[in-house]
Amino acid sequence: MKTISLIRLWYARLRQSKWLNKYTVAFSIFLVWMIFFDKHNAIVQYRLKHTLNEMEREVEKYAMELEEAQKEREVLETFHERYAREKYFMHKPDEEVFVIVRE
Repeated sequence: MKTISLIRLWYARLRQSKWLNKYTVAFSIFLVWMIFFDKHNAIVQYRLKHTLNEMEREVEKYAMELEEAQKEREVLETFHERYAREKYFMHKPDEEVFVIVRE
């Protein structure tokens, strides 16, 4: 019984407050609805933003890889034999290839 009377007292004081009117109640309900229950709520927006940031980083990564591939293509077009020897260790029939690995 004591808790019910305390709740009623708290509610009565709250109703007398100038901050509790139909506008603040409506705004509070709207805010709670938009944050938690709406189709595009705050949690969904956060996840979408995180996904967008990841995709933007991937775009930058692939752009850098594309530049490297284009440079490698230019080298391949100009120096066929050198590229084949360095990348794939190809050699002529009368040659020997020694691979030196530096660590």
